[in-house]
Amino acid sequence: SVAASRRSDGTRSDIAIADVKRAYFEAEIQRDVCVKIPPEYWAGGTDAGDVVGKLQKCLYATRDASKSWQAKVHHVMSSLGYTIGKYSPCLTYHRPCDTVNLFHGDDLV
Repeated sequence: SVAASRRSDGTRSDIAIADVKRAYFEAEIQRDVCVKIPPEYWAGGTDAGDVVGKLQKCLYATRDASKSWQAKVHHVMSSLGYTIGKYSPCLTYHRPCDTVNLFHGDDLV
């Protein structure tokens, strides 16, 4: 979604809202986490017993998902020249472009 308005000085101001699909699956996991492989993974739906898989990326609803996603966002935004908010790290600012971003979970405003 995009909305446009005029500032008091007459210049245009745009607001865009985006939802990052599968955001938490893009972040590197910060610790060793193993999960039991579901029976439907195996041929015929039989349970393989004590077989587990070690996660390489975050899985939604794990403790690391939100923290790791935020760290990835900070890394990418910093590499693009954005300054991370000192008192509110969910805000980023790019002075040359006069752009402010607000991140809340996987939503971007």
